[in-house]
Amino acid sequence: MTKKELFDKIGGDKLLTDYINAGAFIDTLDGYIKIIKEKFTYRMIISRCEKIIHSALAQNEINAIIDDMYKNFSIISKVNLVVAEQSNLEDNLLEFKKDIITKIVDGTYKPDFIKTGFTTLDKTIGGGIYPGSYNILAARPSIGKTSFALNLIKNMASEGRKILFFSLEQPVEQIIGRFLSMTLEIPFSQVMLGDLHVIEEKYPGQDIGELFETALNNIDSYAERINIIDNSKTDLDMNNIKNLTRKYKMEKDIDVVFIDYLQFIKPATTLEGRIVYQTKLREVTEISRGLKEIAMEENVALFVLSQLSRNIEQREEKDKSPKLSDLRDSGALEQDADVVMFLSEKGFKKNIIDEEYVLNKVETTINFSVSKNRNGPTGMVPFLFKKSDFIFEEIR
Repeated sequence: MTKKELFDKIGGDKLLTDYINAGAFIDTLDGYIKIIKEKFTYRMIISRCEKIIHSALAQNEINAIIDDMYKNFSIISKVNLVVAEQSNLEDNLLEFKKDIITKIVDGTYKPDFIKTGFTTLDKTIGGGIYPGSYNILAARPSIGKTSFALNLIKNMASEGRKILFFSLEQPVEQIIGRFLSMTLEIPFSQVMLGDLHVIEEKYPGQDIGELFETALNNIDSYAERINIIDNSKTDLDMNNIKNLTRKYKMEKDIDVVFIDYLQFIKPATTLEGRIVYQTKLREVTEISRGLKEIAMEENVALFVLSQLSRNIEQREEKDKSPKLSDLRDSGALEQDADVVMFLSEKGFKKNIIDEEYVLNKVETTINFSVSKNRNGPTGMVPFLFKKSDFIFEEIR
């Protein structure tokens, strides 16, 4: 009131003195503060509900309204109606010692890393993936991004982690086919074609029906923890991805989100409709910020697959290993990400004719490089990629 030159108009010092003298003001200060916060929260709820009702009556874009609802009520839910005690670094240091250091000393501390299922890779990145982190897995086309992601998904789900997989490139039936190919170690094309001759050659004397049943049971042992949403059934723009992530976090307490892949994500719609960005760079920047936001908001490890730019192939240097500057369409990806990982083909690539089973397979060496790690070390891990079967194995 003083800043707005209204203090004297409402009674000035006399009014303030009267209020203080009217009751034990200082003794009940916490109670007054709580009442003010409650009234403020009521006004927030009314204001935001009116905005949402107005948007609904105007029949604005439905997913934008839902996204707005989540954001607004997330803000409201974080209003602390209890008067917080002051806390300084010394207080937090004592809590840190009690909760972490003491357990490290007595050997009972277990950091909440999400393991990749690859021992050397976990050591290279500092123990595993942090919940709430935004991770980018990038490569040029046909190097094995999706296959590597499926290996991670299988490993994480087998260890009890709950996964949400947005497949923007292929339907769920093909993903199941890939898991079946990984399990039977038979090329995907033979599995999807139902080539019984090749399967009989690979597994002589075994009943085909029982073979498939065993393979499906193997997949089923971790399948219940994998939730797949493919683009053929859902229009996966940023609003839908964020809303579905919130839904699955609330209903199934998911740990990890995979998105295959970034360049297929449509930008979010606002209450006024879909934004048309003037440049692809700006569009990808907004998408990247949205992905980081939802990872932190829901405390999930989020992996997004991304293409690398063609500049990597036009580079004159002999070493054409991917660099952070090769991330396609936006420097924001490099800036926003907690971890940036690249897959690149190195060394031999050969066709293997397995005469015993009459199978034509492709094996190649892949370098998995961690080029940015906000909370740990960087490094490189070599893998053998059995391309026909979608299987990655660490080379030790």
